Amino acid sequence: MILVGILLCSITVWASSEEDSDEFYHCVSIEHINYHNTKDNPLYRASGYIRESNESFKCLQIKDSIDGYPVDAIEGHAFYGCPASEIIIPTSVKYILGSAFKYSSIKELTVPESVSYVDNWVAENCTYLKTLNWNTPLAKCIPTGAFASCTRLKQVNLSKGVEDIMDSAFVSCTSLEKIVLPETVKSIRDYSFSGCSSLKEIYIPTSVKNISGSAFSGDKKLVIKGNANSYAEYYAKANGIPFKEVGSAQKPITNRPLIKSAQVSGNTLKVSLFNKVPQATYTYYVMAYIYDLADKKEFDDCSVRKVRTSKTAVTMYNMPKGQYRIYCKSERNGKIGWSNDLWFTIKNQPVNTPVVKNVSVKGNTITVTMAVPKKSKGYDCILAKDWDGLPHEAAYTLKNQTAQKIVFKNVKPGTYYVTAHAFVREKINSGKKVFGDWAKYKKIIVK
Repeated sequence: MILVGILLCSITVWASSEEDSDEFYHCVSIEHINYHNTKDNPLYRASGYIRESNESFKCLQIKDSIDGYPVDAIEGHAFYGCPASEIIIPTSVKYILGSAFKYSSIKELTVPESVSYVDNWVAENCTYLKTLNWNTPLAKCIPTGAFASCTRLKQVNLSKGVEDIMDSAFVSCTSLEKIVLPETVKSIRDYSFSGCSSLKEIYIPTSVKNISGSAFSGDKKLVIKGNANSYAEYYAKANGIPFKEVGSAQKPITNRPLIKSAQVSGNTLKVSLFNKVPQATYTYYVMAYIYDLADKKEFDDCSVRKVRTSKTAVTMYNMPKGQYRIYCKSERNGKIGWSNDLWFTIKNQPVNTPVVKNVSVKGNTITVTMAVPKKSKGYDCILAKDWDGLPHEAAYTLKNQTAQKIVFKNVKPGTYYVTAHAFVREKINSGKKVFGDWAKYKKIIVK
Protein backbone atom coordinates (compact mmCIF):
# COMPACT_ATOMS: atom_id res chain seq x y z
CA MET A 1 0.00 0.00 0.00
CA ILE A 2 1.07 3.59 -0.65
CA LEU A 3 1.11 6.25 2.08
CA VAL A 4 0.06 9.71 0.84
CA GLY A 5 0.07 12.86 2.95
CA ILE A 6 -2.49 15.59 2.20
CA LEU A 7 -1.48 18.90 3.73
CA LEU A 8 -4.97 20.35 3.47
CA CYS A 9 -6.34 18.35 6.37
CA SER A 10 -3.49 16.84 8.39
CA ILE A 11 -5.04 13.39 8.07
CA THR A 12 -3.11 10.32 7.07
CA VAL A 13 -4.56 8.92 3.85
CA TRP A 14 -4.10 5.43 2.50
CA ALA A 15 -4.62 4.73 -1.19
CA SER A 16 -5.55 1.11 -1.76
CA SER A 17 -6.62 -1.42 -4.33
CA GLU A 18 -7.76 -5.03 -4.42
CA GLU A 19 -4.16 -6.04 -4.96
CA ASP A 20 -3.06 -4.63 -1.59
CA SER A 21 -1.93 -7.01 1.12
CA ASP A 22 -4.37 -8.85 3.36
CA GLU A 23 -3.22 -6.57 6.20
CA PHE A 24 -5.47 -3.82 4.84
CA TYR A 25 -8.57 -5.89 4.25
CA HIS A 26 -8.50 -8.13 7.32
CA CYS A 27 -7.63 -5.76 10.16
CA VAL A 28 -8.26 -7.07 13.66
CA SER A 29 -8.55 -3.65 15.29
CA ILE A 30 -9.07 -0.08 14.13
CA GLU A 31 -7.56 3.29 14.92
CA HIS A 32 -9.51 5.58 12.58
CA ILE A 33 -11.15 6.01 9.19
CA ASN A 34 -9.12 7.27 6.26
CA TYR A 35 -10.33 9.95 3.85
CA HIS A 36 -9.01 11.48 0.70
CA ASN A 37 -9.73 14.07 -1.96
CA THR A 38 -7.94 15.38 -5.03
CA LYS A 39 -7.13 18.76 -6.54
CA ASP A 40 -9.78 18.17 -9.19
CA ASN A 41 -12.40 17.08 -6.68
CA PRO A 42 -12.11 18.71 -3.24
CA LEU A 43 -15.00 16.62 -1.84
CA TYR A 44 -13.80 13.87 0.45
CA ARG A 45 -14.35 10.10 0.30
CA ALA A 46 -14.08 7.58 3.09
CA SER A 47 -11.42 5.26 1.72
CA GLY A 48 -10.75 2.73 4.46
CA TYR A 49 -9.32 2.16 7.89
CA ILE A 50 -5.94 1.26 9.41
CA ARG A 51 -4.97 -1.13 12.16
CA GLU A 52 -3.81 -0.27 15.64
CA SER A 53 -2.87 -3.41 17.51
CA ASN A 54 -3.69 -2.04 20.97
CA GLU A 55 -7.22 -0.78 20.28
CA SER A 56 -10.50 -2.10 18.94
CA PHE A 57 -13.59 -0.16 17.80
CA LYS A 58 -17.09 -1.59 17.90
CA CYS A 59 -18.60 1.48 16.23
CA LEU A 60 -17.20 3.74 13.53
CA GLN A 61 -18.78 7.04 12.55
CA ILE A 62 -17.86 8.47 9.17
CA LYS A 63 -17.32 12.24 9.30
CA ASP A 64 -19.77 14.40 7.35
CA SER A 65 -17.15 16.99 6.39
CA ILE A 66 -13.47 17.85 6.59
CA ASP A 67 -12.30 21.48 6.53
CA GLY A 68 -15.72 22.52 5.23
CA TYR A 69 -15.74 19.97 2.36
CA PRO A 70 -18.42 17.26 2.54
CA VAL A 71 -17.59 13.58 2.70
CA ASP A 72 -19.86 12.55 -0.19
CA ALA A 73 -18.81 8.95 -0.94
CA ILE A 74 -17.59 5.67 0.47
CA GLU A 75 -15.04 4.06 -1.81
CA GLY A 76 -15.14 0.51 -3.08
CA HIS A 77 -13.71 -1.99 -0.58
CA ALA A 78 -13.32 0.83 1.97
CA PHE A 79 -14.48 -1.33 4.91
CA TYR A 80 -13.77 -4.74 3.40
CA GLY A 81 -13.36 -7.17 6.28
CA CYS A 82 -13.79 -4.42 8.86
CA PRO A 83 -14.36 -5.88 12.38
CA ALA A 84 -16.53 -2.97 13.58
CA SER A 85 -20.09 -4.09 14.37
CA GLU A 86 -21.56 -0.72 13.40
CA ILE A 87 -20.56 1.88 10.79
CA ILE A 88 -22.62 5.07 10.84
CA ILE A 89 -23.06 6.76 7.47
CA PRO A 90 -23.73 10.54 7.57
CA THR A 91 -26.32 12.27 5.37
CA SER A 92 -23.53 13.97 3.43
CA VAL A 93 -22.84 10.66 1.64
CA LYS A 94 -24.40 10.30 -1.81
CA TYR A 95 -22.46 7.37 -3.26
CA ILE A 96 -21.52 3.97 -1.85
CA LEU A 97 -19.25 2.06 -4.20
CA GLY A 98 -18.72 -1.62 -4.91
CA SER A 99 -18.04 -4.06 -2.07
CA ALA A 100 -17.68 -1.18 0.38
CA PHE A 101 -18.67 -3.34 3.38
CA LYS A 102 -17.97 -6.81 1.98
CA TYR A 103 -16.96 -9.39 4.60
CA SER A 104 -17.30 -6.80 7.37
CA SER A 105 -18.69 -7.59 10.82
CA ILE A 106 -21.48 -4.97 10.84
CA LYS A 107 -24.70 -6.07 12.52
CA GLU A 108 -26.93 -3.27 11.26
CA LEU A 109 -26.68 -1.16 8.11
CA THR A 110 -28.63 2.04 7.57
CA VAL A 111 -28.48 3.64 4.12
CA PRO A 112 -29.48 7.29 4.71
CA GLU A 113 -31.94 9.31 2.63
CA SER A 114 -29.13 11.24 0.95
CA VAL A 115 -27.67 8.24 -0.90
CA SER A 116 -28.53 8.24 -4.62
CA TYR A 117 -26.28 5.42 -5.81
CA VAL A 118 -25.21 2.11 -4.31
CA ASP A 119 -22.92 -0.19 -6.28
CA ASN A 120 -22.97 -3.96 -6.67
CA TRP A 121 -21.98 -6.45 -3.94
CA VAL A 122 -21.92 -3.64 -1.40
CA ALA A 123 -22.38 -5.85 1.65
CA GLU A 124 -21.91 -9.35 0.29
CA ASN A 125 -21.01 -12.00 2.85
CA CYS A 126 -21.59 -9.77 5.86
CA THR A 127 -22.45 -12.80 7.95
CA TYR A 128 -23.12 -10.81 11.13
CA LEU A 129 -25.58 -8.41 9.49
CA LYS A 130 -29.04 -8.79 11.04
CA THR A 131 -30.89 -5.59 10.08
CA LEU A 132 -31.00 -3.56 6.87
CA ASN A 133 -32.64 -0.12 6.84
CA TRP A 134 -32.77 1.12 3.25
CA ASN A 135 -34.02 4.64 3.99
CA THR A 136 -33.19 6.31 0.69
CA PRO A 137 -35.85 6.89 -1.99
CA LEU A 138 -33.15 8.11 -4.37
CA ALA A 139 -31.31 4.84 -5.05
CA LYS A 140 -33.84 3.13 -7.30
CA CYS A 141 -32.51 -0.40 -7.15
CA ILE A 142 -31.18 -2.88 -4.63
CA PRO A 143 -27.98 -3.69 -6.54
CA THR A 144 -26.74 -6.99 -7.88
CA GLY A 145 -25.46 -9.21 -5.07
CA ALA A 146 -25.82 -6.36 -2.58
CA PHE A 147 -26.62 -8.58 0.41
CA ALA A 148 -25.78 -11.99 -1.00
CA SER A 149 -24.97 -14.63 1.62
CA CYS A 150 -25.74 -12.39 4.60
CA THR A 151 -26.74 -15.50 6.47
CA ARG A 152 -27.95 -13.80 9.68
CA LEU A 153 -30.04 -11.11 7.94
CA LYS A 154 -33.60 -11.22 9.34
CA GLN A 155 -35.02 -7.70 9.17
CA VAL A 156 -35.19 -5.84 5.83
CA ASN A 157 -36.86 -2.41 5.71
CA LEU A 158 -37.10 -0.93 2.21
CA SER A 159 -38.30 2.62 1.62
CA LYS A 160 -40.63 3.74 -1.14
CA GLY A 161 -38.67 4.66 -4.23
CA VAL A 162 -37.03 1.26 -4.76
CA GLU A 163 -38.05 0.04 -8.23
CA ASP A 164 -35.83 -2.95 -8.98
CA ILE A 165 -34.55 -5.84 -6.90
CA MET A 166 -31.53 -6.79 -8.99
CA ASP A 167 -29.91 -10.17 -9.68
CA SER A 168 -28.94 -12.12 -6.55
CA ALA A 169 -29.61 -9.10 -4.33
CA PHE A 170 -30.59 -11.29 -1.36
CA VAL A 171 -29.47 -14.69 -2.61
CA SER A 172 -28.70 -17.20 0.17
CA CYS A 173 -29.91 -14.98 3.01
CA THR A 174 -30.80 -18.11 4.90
CA SER A 175 -32.22 -16.42 8.04
CA LEU A 176 -34.61 -14.09 6.19
CA GLU A 177 -38.18 -15.13 7.02
CA LYS A 178 -40.42 -12.28 5.88
CA ILE A 179 -40.20 -9.21 3.66
CA VAL A 180 -42.65 -6.57 2.47
CA LEU A 181 -41.82 -4.89 -0.83
CA PRO A 182 -42.83 -1.22 -1.16
CA GLU A 183 -45.51 -0.15 -3.65
CA THR A 184 -42.87 1.33 -5.97
CA VAL A 185 -41.15 -1.95 -6.89
CA LYS A 186 -41.56 -2.88 -10.57
CA SER A 187 -39.31 -5.89 -11.10
CA ILE A 188 -37.65 -8.74 -9.23
CA ARG A 189 -34.67 -10.08 -11.18
CA ASP A 190 -32.81 -13.39 -11.50
CA TYR A 191 -32.08 -15.23 -8.25
CA SER A 192 -33.02 -12.16 -6.18
CA PHE A 193 -34.23 -14.26 -3.24
CA SER A 194 -33.00 -17.67 -4.38
CA GLY A 195 -31.69 -19.93 -1.66
CA CYS A 196 -33.46 -18.03 1.13
CA SER A 197 -34.32 -21.31 2.79
CA SER A 198 -36.16 -19.75 5.76
CA LEU A 199 -38.25 -17.31 3.69
CA LYS A 200 -41.88 -17.98 4.55
CA GLU A 201 -43.66 -14.86 3.36
CA ILE A 202 -43.20 -12.03 0.87
CA TYR A 203 -45.70 -9.32 0.00
CA ILE A 204 -45.52 -8.35 -3.68
CA PRO A 205 -47.46 -5.17 -4.56
CA THR A 206 -49.48 -4.57 -7.73
CA SER A 207 -46.73 -2.28 -9.01
CA VAL A 208 -44.59 -5.35 -9.78
CA LYS A 209 -44.89 -6.29 -13.46
CA ASN A 210 -41.95 -8.63 -13.93
CA ILE A 211 -40.52 -11.41 -11.78
CA SER A 212 -37.80 -13.75 -12.97
CA GLY A 213 -38.60 -17.44 -13.01
CA SER A 214 -35.52 -17.99 -10.82
CA ALA A 215 -36.24 -15.23 -8.30
CA PHE A 216 -37.35 -17.62 -5.55
CA SER A 217 -35.75 -20.87 -6.65
CA GLY A 218 -35.13 -23.21 -3.72
CA ASP A 219 -37.44 -21.30 -1.33
CA LYS A 220 -39.60 -24.28 -0.39
CA LYS A 221 -41.37 -22.64 2.57
CA LEU A 222 -42.45 -19.52 0.67
CA VAL A 223 -45.98 -18.11 0.48
CA ILE A 224 -46.50 -15.09 -1.78
CA LYS A 225 -48.99 -12.46 -0.61
CA GLY A 226 -50.67 -10.05 -2.97
CA ASN A 227 -53.88 -8.90 -4.63
CA ALA A 228 -56.10 -11.30 -6.55
CA ASN A 229 -55.51 -11.18 -10.34
CA SER A 230 -52.24 -9.32 -9.79
CA TYR A 231 -49.09 -10.27 -11.64
CA ALA A 232 -47.86 -11.78 -8.38
CA GLU A 233 -50.77 -14.24 -8.31
CA TYR A 234 -50.20 -15.38 -11.90
CA TYR A 235 -46.51 -15.75 -11.14
CA ALA A 236 -47.16 -17.82 -8.02
CA LYS A 237 -49.52 -20.18 -9.87
CA ALA A 238 -47.14 -20.63 -12.81
CA ASN A 239 -44.26 -21.48 -10.47
CA GLY A 240 -46.19 -23.68 -8.04
CA ILE A 241 -45.81 -21.27 -5.10
CA PRO A 242 -48.71 -20.95 -2.61
CA PHE A 243 -50.51 -17.59 -2.89
CA LYS A 244 -52.51 -15.73 -0.24
CA GLU A 245 -54.87 -12.94 -1.26
CA VAL A 246 -54.67 -9.61 0.56
CA GLY A 247 -56.39 -6.35 -0.29
CA SER A 248 -58.90 -5.80 -3.09
CA ALA A 249 -58.95 -7.83 -6.28
CA GLN A 250 -57.55 -6.39 -9.49
CA LYS A 251 -59.05 -6.69 -12.97
CA PRO A 252 -57.71 -9.74 -14.84
CA ILE A 253 -54.67 -9.00 -16.98
CA THR A 254 -55.59 -8.96 -20.68
CA ASN A 255 -53.05 -6.61 -22.25
CA ARG A 256 -50.12 -9.04 -22.14
CA PRO A 257 -49.70 -12.82 -22.29
CA LEU A 258 -48.95 -14.74 -19.11
CA ILE A 259 -47.32 -18.15 -19.34
CA LYS A 260 -49.09 -20.77 -17.25
CA SER A 261 -46.82 -23.75 -17.77
CA ALA A 262 -43.81 -25.09 -19.65
CA GLN A 263 -43.98 -28.88 -19.51
CA VAL A 264 -41.05 -31.00 -20.65
CA SER A 265 -41.28 -34.61 -21.77
CA GLY A 266 -37.98 -35.88 -23.16
CA ASN A 267 -37.14 -33.36 -25.88
CA THR A 268 -40.71 -32.09 -26.29
CA LEU A 269 -41.82 -28.79 -24.76
CA LYS A 270 -45.48 -27.87 -24.29
CA VAL A 271 -46.26 -24.25 -23.42
CA SER A 272 -49.63 -22.79 -22.48
CA LEU A 273 -50.92 -19.36 -21.45
CA PHE A 274 -53.27 -18.34 -18.64
CA ASN A 275 -54.99 -15.74 -20.77
CA LYS A 276 -55.85 -14.66 -24.28
CA VAL A 277 -54.93 -11.19 -25.48
CA PRO A 278 -57.87 -10.22 -27.75
CA GLN A 279 -57.04 -10.17 -31.48
CA ALA A 280 -53.34 -10.70 -30.82
CA THR A 281 -50.72 -12.87 -32.45
CA TYR A 282 -48.04 -14.48 -30.30
CA THR A 283 -44.36 -15.18 -30.70
CA TYR A 284 -42.92 -17.77 -28.33
CA TYR A 285 -39.18 -17.49 -27.72
CA VAL A 286 -37.00 -20.17 -26.18
CA MET A 287 -33.86 -18.42 -24.94
CA ALA A 288 -30.71 -19.60 -23.23
CA TYR A 289 -31.15 -18.90 -19.51
CA ILE A 290 -28.65 -16.01 -19.62
CA TYR A 291 -31.09 -13.83 -21.60
CA ASP A 292 -33.71 -11.81 -19.75
CA LEU A 293 -36.18 -9.16 -20.90
CA ALA A 294 -33.47 -6.52 -20.89
CA ASP A 295 -32.09 -8.35 -23.93
CA LYS A 296 -35.39 -8.57 -25.83
CA LYS A 297 -33.99 -6.70 -28.85
CA GLU A 298 -31.75 -9.72 -29.38
CA PHE A 299 -34.51 -12.34 -29.10
CA ASP A 300 -35.15 -12.73 -32.82
CA ASP A 301 -31.48 -13.32 -33.59
CA CYS A 302 -30.45 -15.30 -30.50
CA SER A 303 -33.44 -17.52 -29.79
CA VAL A 304 -32.94 -21.29 -29.63
CA ARG A 305 -36.48 -21.73 -30.94
CA LYS A 306 -39.12 -19.25 -32.14
CA VAL A 307 -42.76 -19.99 -32.95
CA ARG A 308 -45.24 -17.43 -34.26
CA THR A 309 -48.91 -18.33 -33.92
CA SER A 310 -52.37 -17.13 -32.88
CA LYS A 311 -52.72 -19.99 -30.38
CA THR A 312 -52.40 -19.79 -26.61
CA ALA A 313 -50.69 -23.19 -26.50
CA VAL A 314 -47.80 -24.56 -28.57
CA THR A 315 -45.72 -27.73 -28.74
CA MET A 316 -42.06 -27.69 -29.71
CA TYR A 317 -40.28 -30.90 -30.68
CA ASN A 318 -36.67 -32.03 -30.68
CA MET A 319 -35.45 -29.41 -28.25
CA PRO A 320 -31.66 -29.51 -27.74
CA LYS A 321 -30.04 -30.19 -24.38
CA GLY A 322 -29.67 -27.16 -22.13
CA GLN A 323 -31.17 -24.82 -19.55
CA TYR A 324 -33.65 -22.33 -20.99
CA ARG A 325 -36.39 -19.87 -20.32
CA ILE A 326 -39.52 -19.35 -22.37
CA TYR A 327 -41.10 -15.98 -23.15
CA CYS A 328 -44.17 -14.99 -25.13
CA LYS A 329 -44.71 -11.70 -26.96
CA SER A 330 -48.17 -10.52 -28.01
CA GLU A 331 -48.76 -8.05 -30.85
CA ARG A 332 -52.06 -6.27 -31.38
CA ASN A 333 -52.62 -3.10 -33.40
CA GLY A 334 -48.97 -2.17 -33.04
CA LYS A 335 -48.96 -2.69 -29.29
CA ILE A 336 -46.57 -5.23 -27.79
CA GLY A 337 -46.95 -7.10 -24.50
CA TRP A 338 -44.39 -9.38 -22.88
CA SER A 339 -45.07 -12.37 -20.68
CA ASN A 340 -43.41 -13.67 -17.58
CA ASP A 341 -40.61 -16.18 -18.09
CA LEU A 342 -40.53 -19.80 -17.01
CA TRP A 343 -37.30 -21.74 -16.66
CA PHE A 344 -36.91 -25.33 -17.80
CA THR A 345 -34.20 -27.89 -18.52
CA ILE A 346 -33.79 -30.38 -21.35
CA LYS A 347 -31.54 -33.13 -20.00
CA ASN A 348 -30.54 -34.98 -23.17
CA GLN A 349 -29.83 -34.24 -26.81
CA PRO A 350 -32.65 -35.07 -29.27
CA VAL A 351 -30.34 -37.32 -31.31
CA ASN A 352 -27.50 -39.65 -30.41
CA THR A 353 -23.89 -38.90 -31.22
CA PRO A 354 -22.41 -40.48 -34.37
CA VAL A 355 -19.15 -42.41 -34.24
CA VAL A 356 -16.17 -41.78 -36.48
CA LYS A 357 -15.18 -45.43 -36.96
CA ASN A 358 -12.34 -45.10 -39.43
CA VAL A 359 -10.46 -42.47 -41.44
CA SER A 360 -8.11 -43.33 -44.29
CA VAL A 361 -5.81 -40.90 -46.09
CA LYS A 362 -4.61 -41.51 -49.65
CA GLY A 363 -2.82 -38.51 -51.09
CA ASN A 364 -5.29 -35.63 -50.93
CA THR A 365 -8.37 -37.87 -50.57
CA ILE A 366 -9.84 -38.67 -47.17
CA THR A 367 -12.41 -41.43 -46.68
CA VAL A 368 -14.45 -41.40 -43.49
CA THR A 369 -16.51 -44.35 -42.24
CA MET A 370 -19.32 -43.42 -39.84
CA ALA A 371 -21.73 -45.16 -37.51
CA VAL A 372 -24.89 -43.09 -38.03
CA PRO A 373 -27.59 -42.84 -35.31
CA LYS A 374 -30.80 -44.57 -36.42
CA LYS A 375 -33.24 -41.76 -35.59
CA SER A 376 -31.19 -38.98 -37.14
CA LYS A 377 -32.16 -37.19 -40.34
CA GLY A 378 -28.51 -36.97 -41.32
CA TYR A 379 -25.18 -35.59 -40.18
CA ASP A 380 -22.59 -32.94 -41.02
CA CYS A 381 -18.94 -34.00 -41.10
CA ILE A 382 -16.03 -31.57 -40.91
CA LEU A 383 -12.26 -31.41 -41.08
CA ALA A 384 -11.31 -28.90 -38.38
CA LYS A 385 -7.95 -27.19 -37.98
CA ASP A 386 -8.11 -27.16 -34.20
CA TRP A 387 -9.86 -28.89 -31.30
CA ASP A 388 -10.40 -27.50 -27.83
CA GLY A 389 -13.27 -29.56 -26.50
CA LEU A 390 -15.09 -28.49 -29.66
CA PRO A 391 -13.89 -28.20 -33.24
CA HIS A 392 -12.58 -24.85 -34.45
CA GLU A 393 -11.98 -23.50 -37.96
CA ALA A 394 -13.79 -26.01 -40.16
CA ALA A 395 -11.60 -26.20 -43.26
CA TYR A 396 -13.83 -28.68 -45.11
CA THR A 397 -17.48 -29.60 -44.53
CA LEU A 398 -19.82 -32.19 -45.98
CA LYS A 399 -23.41 -31.39 -45.00
CA ASN A 400 -26.63 -33.40 -44.93
CA GLN A 401 -24.91 -36.76 -45.20
CA THR A 402 -26.73 -40.06 -44.62
CA ALA A 403 -24.29 -42.65 -46.00
CA GLN A 404 -21.94 -44.56 -43.72
CA LYS A 405 -18.97 -43.80 -45.94
CA ILE A 406 -18.12 -40.32 -47.27
CA VAL A 407 -15.14 -38.85 -49.15
CA PHE A 408 -13.32 -35.51 -48.94
CA LYS A 409 -11.35 -34.70 -52.10
CA ASN A 410 -8.54 -32.25 -52.89
CA VAL A 411 -7.66 -31.68 -49.25
CA LYS A 412 -4.66 -29.42 -48.76
CA PRO A 413 -1.67 -30.59 -46.69
CA GLY A 414 -2.06 -30.07 -42.95
CA THR A 415 -3.25 -31.51 -39.66
CA TYR A 416 -7.01 -32.02 -39.26
CA TYR A 417 -9.51 -33.23 -36.69
CA VAL A 418 -12.28 -35.33 -38.23
CA THR A 419 -15.62 -35.15 -36.43
CA ALA A 420 -19.37 -35.06 -37.11
CA HIS A 421 -22.68 -34.31 -35.44
CA ALA A 422 -26.06 -35.76 -36.31
CA PHE A 423 -29.28 -33.78 -36.60
CA VAL A 424 -33.04 -34.03 -36.48
CA ARG A 425 -35.62 -31.45 -37.57
CA GLU A 426 -37.57 -28.93 -35.48
CA LYS A 427 -40.92 -30.14 -36.87
CA ILE A 428 -40.05 -33.84 -36.95
CA ASN A 429 -39.93 -34.05 -40.75
CA SER A 430 -39.25 -30.41 -41.63
CA GLY A 431 -37.84 -27.19 -40.25
CA LYS A 432 -34.38 -26.19 -39.13
CA LYS A 433 -31.72 -28.67 -38.11
CA VAL A 434 -31.32 -29.51 -34.43
CA PHE A 435 -27.88 -30.94 -33.78
CA GLY A 436 -26.66 -33.32 -31.12
CA ASP A 437 -23.14 -33.50 -29.68
CA TRP A 438 -19.95 -33.68 -31.70
CA ALA A 439 -18.41 -37.11 -32.19
CA LYS A 440 -15.03 -37.98 -30.70
CA TYR A 441 -12.52 -36.81 -33.27
CA LYS A 442 -9.83 -38.68 -35.14
CA LYS A 443 -6.67 -36.73 -35.88
CA ILE A 444 -5.10 -37.04 -39.32
CA ILE A 445 -2.18 -35.57 -41.26
CA VAL A 446 -2.34 -34.86 -44.97
CA LYS A 447 1.13 -34.58 -46.48
